[in-house]
Amino acid sequence: MLTSHTSSQRIDVVFEVYMDQSIKDAERANHTADTGILRDHSKSYMVKNWRQILSSSDSKRHLMGYFVQDWERKQHLVGENKQLYVTQESKCIKITKEAVMKVHELACTREEADTRVILHASHAACSGFKSVVIVAADILVLCIAFKKEINCNLYMLISSRN
Repeated sequence: MLTSHTSSQRIDVVFEVYMDQSIKDAERANHTADTGILRDHSKSYMVKNWRQILSSSDSKRHLMGYFVQDWERKQHLVGENKQLYVTQESKCIKITKEAVMKVHELACTREEADTRVILHASHAACSGFKSVVIVAADILVLCIAFKKEINCNLYMLISSRN
């Protein structure tokens, strides 16, 4: 099942937005060449160089689109009483066992996932959740800054690679 690995009732997957014309895209272009673009999503396609694929904004956009479409098709695998919120570009959808629907109040044009995560945490709190666990190490300062706006217990799950 898509959500069976957790006891959480709600899971939010918040992706970055990769706009064609933005300051961030110009910055990314300076760091890497846009080569190795991923467009083939067939089961037989094998990625040979993930580092090169993930250095391409276009590939990331295609990969996120693939995940969202796959999760929409597999909505019947969402656990009972579970909610999966997923962002794609500026929209957000909610996937449950019963339905796939747009969540207009989570539509957002911000590029950075960091600020979008705060929006999702606030939405979860306003929806009645007593606790929110954020799995992202680099937004601690944002969480502290917006804690008063998020009316629930706010936790961060941080793991060490070493």
